[in-house]
Amino acid sequence: MKILIIANARWLPGMSGSDSIYLNFKKHWPCETDVWEMLEIDFRPFWLCYIWRILLGCWRALWIYSWQYDFVYSASDFWMDSLPAFIFKINNITCVHKIKWIAGFYLYAPKEKWVYRLTQKPIRWLINKFADIVCVTNASMFDGFKNKKVIAVNGGVDLTLAGHGGQERVYDAVFCGRIHHSKGIQELIRIWMYVRQNKPDATLALIGDYDLGIEYVKKLIPAGDDLGIKFFGYLEDERFEIYRQSKIVLYPSKVDHFSMSPVEAMACGCPMVCFNLPVMDFIKPHGTLMAKNEQEFAYWILTLLRLDSTRTAFSKAAVSWANAWDWKITTKKVYEAINENTR
Repeated sequence: MKILIIANARWLPGMSGSDSIYLNFKKHWPCETDVWEMLEIDFRPFWLCYIWRILLGCWRALWIYSWQYDFVYSASDFWMDSLPAFIFKINNITCVHKIKWIAGFYLYAPKEKWVYRLTQKPIRWLINKFADIVCVTNASMFDGFKNKKVIAVNGGVDLTLAGHGGQERVYDAVFCGRIHHSKGIQELIRIWMYVRQNKPDATLALIGDYDLGIEYVKKLIPAGDDLGIKFFGYLEDERFEIYRQSKIVLYPSKVDHFSMSPVEAMACGCPMVCFNLPVMDFIKPHGTLMAKNEQEFAYWILTLLRLDSTRTAFSKAAVSWANAWDWKITTKKVYEAINENTR
């Protein structure tokens, strides 16, 4: 079997969840895999670069013989990934060899990102109409593709980078994610302000950048008070070292999907505090305290920080649960599901 992965939407620096998924598919799938990327195409204005990537991706798809691949996987719902995959699909309708389209769709566009929502609608229609399989984040997204064969990818963790050795836990909590409203940045600062009112020496390691940027977060912090937050910006594999130096991991997002960064931290021994979202019924996290509101969120943080024995018990449960998310395991399940659903 030979698969083409179209990942023209990836931008450097940084890595999205869909980027991590396709890179691990390529790394762990037991088949020949080609990857299309456009990492070298990056200029301003952004919108012009975006359109140029779409045009180049579509042009390339028109001139490549699709019969050399068994599957084409579009790594995201962005147009420069999904439209070339769609072209591959319709280009071989009259051919004896029928290429299958596996469509990656990992996020319903947030309401506040209206441009993204508008551009996502026609791609979602194409996927529902023409894709053979849809890969989604988890089972909470199945209802959006009721008449399709759907696979829950669930993400994964590179356990070779994880572990929870004997490092001192110098940070009371850690957050890792893009600086964006969907990641719960405003909620995070409000919650942390409440924590600091009750524990003035509490420290928070904040890993992440882009979108709104670190300066946006700093503007949310009251003047003359750093709230004990240390900004690390975007980190690659070295983020695991920060996880190992942290006591708990915070996931303040209210968007009903899920991210892999808290699972990475859990694999390093950090219990998770998050909001009680419907998605939690699907992933069923262990070593986790779930809150109904921001006040309860802060209360659970303080509880774990004050009760060492409780935190230790939750830490062990978190590690055990996170170990089941090894990329070697999750990518194998997706590969087997693809073969099962295309027989």
